Amino acid sequence: TAVDLGSPNVPNTTTDVHPRYKQQVGRRLADAALNQIYGYQDIYTMGPIAESAMIDSNNDYVVVNFRNVGEYGLEIKTFVGFEILLSDNNWIIANESVESDGNYDIKIKVPTGSNNVKINKIRYNWYKTPCCPNTTINFCSIYDKQF
Repeated sequence: TAVDLGSPNVPNTTTDVHPRYKQQVGRRLADAALNQIYGYQDIYTMGPIAESAMIDSNNDYVVVNFRNVGEYGLEIKTFVGFEILLSDNNWIIANESVESDGNYDIKIKVPTGSNNVKINKIRYNWYKTPCCPNTTINFCSIYDKQF
């Protein structure tokens, strides 16, 4: 039997496929098993899921509404990872501002200079490596405060 504890010498967690926080991963897997297999519906196991998105009347912000949010609401730790598809089929990085209302919505600032262009789609962490590639920030943006 072998257990892979990862390498303490890998400084960049975006290139290391081994989770460093084994206890947290184990707890989440145990909670998922209790919920999905044993039917404990009071155990929260799923993260937030985007349900709808709207552009505000001034075309300054995209407001994304989430479902399946735990009792503590959403928390934004960083705004890295959001991109907006404009009508000219170019994805632009939306890294000026992301705010949470603390409950079910987040507001993503439309990048300066893009306000008069139609927005078609929005995406989050559309990378080969999730959570901030090519940066020294080693965490994702959207968290359910439940976790």
